[in-house]
Amino acid sequence: MQPMAVGDGVDNLGKIFLSELLVQTLLVFHDVVEHIPSVAELQDEVKLGLGVYHLVQAHNVGVLDQLHAADLLEQVARGHGVQLGLVDDLHRHFLSGEHVARQLDHGEVAAAQRLVQVVQAGDLAVVAPLEARHGWRGRQGEGSPHCRRGRVGGVVWVQLRAVHRRRGENPMVPTSYRTGNSCCAAADVSTPPSAVGGQLETGVGSVAAVMRASLAGCRMSVGALLNGLLVSVVAALLWKYSKLSEHAALLEEELHMTRQSQELSQAPIDYHVALQALQEQGTRMVCTGKMHTDRVCRFDYLCYCSEAEEFVFFHSNSSVMLPNLGSRRFQPALLDLSSVEDHNTQYFNFLELPAAALKFMPKPVFVPDVTLILNRFNPDNLMHVFHDDLIPAFYTMKQYSDLDDEARLVFMEGWSEGPHFDLYRLLSSKQPLLKEQLRNFGKLICFTKSYVGLSKMTTWYQYGFVQPQGPKANMLVSGNEIRQFATALMEKMNITRVEEVEKDRGSAEDEKERKDDYVVVFSRSATRLILNEAELILALAQEFQMRVVTVSLEDQSFPGIVQVISGASVLVSMHGAQLIASLFLPRGATVVELFPFAVNPEQYTPYKTLATLPGMDLHYISWRNTKEENTITHPDRPWEQGGIAHLEKEEQERILASRDVPRHLCCRNPEWLFRIYQDTLVDIPYFLEILREGMKTKPSGKKSKPASTVHPGRVREPQCQTSVQTTNEAKLTVSWQIPWNLKYLKVREVKYEVWIQEQGENTYMPYILPQQNYTFSENIKPFTTYLVWVRCIFNKSLLGPFADVLMCRT
Repeated sequence: MQPMAVGDGVDNLGKIFLSELLVQTLLVFHDVVEHIPSVAELQDEVKLGLGVYHLVQAHNVGVLDQLHAADLLEQVARGHGVQLGLVDDLHRHFLSGEHVARQLDHGEVAAAQRLVQVVQAGDLAVVAPLEARHGWRGRQGEGSPHCRRGRVGGVVWVQLRAVHRRRGENPMVPTSYRTGNSCCAAADVSTPPSAVGGQLETGVGSVAAVMRASLAGCRMSVGALLNGLLVSVVAALLWKYSKLSEHAALLEEELHMTRQSQELSQAPIDYHVALQALQEQGTRMVCTGKMHTDRVCRFDYLCYCSEAEEFVFFHSNSSVMLPNLGSRRFQPALLDLSSVEDHNTQYFNFLELPAAALKFMPKPVFVPDVTLILNRFNPDNLMHVFHDDLIPAFYTMKQYSDLDDEARLVFMEGWSEGPHFDLYRLLSSKQPLLKEQLRNFGKLICFTKSYVGLSKMTTWYQYGFVQPQGPKANMLVSGNEIRQFATALMEKMNITRVEEVEKDRGSAEDEKERKDDYVVVFSRSATRLILNEAELILALAQEFQMRVVTVSLEDQSFPGIVQVISGASVLVSMHGAQLIASLFLPRGATVVELFPFAVNPEQYTPYKTLATLPGMDLHYISWRNTKEENTITHPDRPWEQGGIAHLEKEEQERILASRDVPRHLCCRNPEWLFRIYQDTLVDIPYFLEILREGMKTKPSGKKSKPASTVHPGRVREPQCQTSVQTTNEAKLTVSWQIPWNLKYLKVREVKYEVWIQEQGENTYMPYILPQQNYTFSENIKPFTTYLVWVRCIFNKSLLGPFADVLMCRT
């Protein structure tokens, strides 16, 4: 349903409300009012009493914006600019219409055929400020009514129905009234004001006093009565309208902020509930990880000020901050926003404010989606897109169940979308948000639930910020996790992976499969060119007896490239970011990486490290141009593309004479850039020689099956027995049962490792055994205590845990 503007609705309501009230008021007086007096007549009829502050001029009567007793004298000037002053000292106690009638009778007022009906109108916050101890006893001061003074924020709506004198002969038309602030009385039209013993004195409540005077036989001005009634009604209406306008303004602002929130997300949000939660509960944070380099934090109601470009944590009595680091949060940061470890451009922190400060800040726009807030490290480079952003984000989302396909990614590094933004879109069904876009939605953006930071468990390479680049120490990822990610991304791109040939296919089918094999060559058209690419393609086709397919990031879509690579047997490419696509190769495929002159393949290994991850099951070969005459350099290019013309002459000559780029730190080493942006003429005979040599080490079998990574459990029931042969000779027998999980596994080789250590010594003797028991006699001393550990090993490399230590005394 299309929402209606709140302000428009209130304006319409106010107009309808006013018109209906005026019509009803005129109808009420149909039986009383014979004509509406002119302005001059009305002015003549008005008499000044003790409590009157201003003379009423009635072209346009000024009325209050808000009807509060304390503000009654503060009038809005209208018409001729003369203000209408209303007495703020009104009657405090109120009576129903029946009670009024009863008091009038008891006050010895002449009975009327029809009594006054006082209507208390709740919709207008209207009350009847009347109290009568006694009615009017006579004219010339024979008695006077007693009125209590009070304050009231309302007006009277009085309905008259054919009120007559005592004998019921003629309608009684009030012709004049006086106002004051103590008591009230009325006089006959023929009686001069000075002769009236008790005067009518009231402010907004003057209408009720007029009715009492009418029942006593006083004639008052119909025009004055009508004017007083209309002023009261309009004042109440405008007071109500003012309140509605204030409420409407608040609703309209909330509606606007809700629309802003819904522009960010299609998820429904109750803006008032979200705002109240932020104000009352503040921000809450719980993190995992001990250090900023391995920490990911979950937040409720984390906010971002787009003007200050700062995240804000609002404190309330319900706020939670774990870990509560105090100033240690700035040493150097709470966490890394990127998967690149401890980079000073990737730190995350927040400012702190009390939740009460929200009253003085712009209204927040809420993001109702569960969000993952991170930095992309280098979204222009395909290698960085996968290694630093996509794979870590994919597994961070796997780590937290509410970061599902409906979650939204928010990139805070400040880059534009970049050439590979469609790949980021594959992680979620919702459009990722950029830092610059947040500024368009509001000055204060609050994320109802967010996760900040990325898991670093899937990264395998460090880029040389602290030490020269190379594989990460203590890698935590295997090829299995990389392949699961590749499969999930291919499904998002609607690509079906070519499955491995079933092991029971016959030779005829194998031959057919061989005809379907092909080699893929990555072609580059801007920098780091293969100058004789066509000759290389022909040589590959002849060597492998396969068709050769070329792909190019400049000319083809990435999903189209993945579709081709996912079925290739060999991938050949010059060193570059495009080689990250090798993660889509099938198991058993070969990666061939080419390097320009003077660039050592052993020093730049992101793709070798990927290919050789356990469970990746790829074969890797590198080739390096060793002939300087087969290279073309570009010293006059900009420095970021390898130019060296800006350097001192001596430095240029040194770089040109070098035949091997020395190890260096990232990221502006001029010699590295000069050499890596060379174009290369591939020496085909030398290339084929290296290729053939590398293929000799490829595991046998046309297609590899996933290598087993199942580790053995602990050996069971380990025990030892000892015996002393002579004073210098003893024996130690150790036995155990196989690990529990071994009986469910098909393992090629099972062996056991036994460590024996003499108590009190720092060294031990290791033994590798094929059986489950063994008697040791060498170096075993009588009357000595030995510590013994036993564990199982699968296939020479899969080590199980040690069983509990045995203490054996000979």
